[in-house]
Amino acid sequence: MKKAGMCLLAICAAAIVGVYFVGKAKWLYAYNQAEPLVQLVWPLAGDMQAYYLKHGSNACALADITSDSEKLALANYRPVFTPDGTNIFKLTVNDRYGFAISSEFMPHWVVPEK
Repeated sequence: MKKAGMCLLAICAAAIVGVYFVGKAKWLYAYNQAEPLVQLVWPLAGDMQAYYLKHGSNACALADITSDSEKLALANYRPVFTPDGTNIFKLTVNDRYGFAISSEFMPHWVVPEK
């Protein structure tokens, strides 16, 4: 009886540890998808500010603000431009991470709405 209880306890502990590591692996995968894009999104905020200063309005497409092929590749993530919104640019990378650029041209991480 004592041995069966120990086995059950070991199985439960292994299941808890397994669930933890699966969750950690999913988080790490999602983060590793998004993190490299910081090098593109943060400078894009400066490009958007330069566009605003030149044209007096916010951009509505990536092609309006940059000719850099790496930044233009962000189109694969289907960014949303809302020139009159609080966040004038929003990019969803995966179900856990995304980026936005505020109307003050400040880039930041966001958690996508589900």
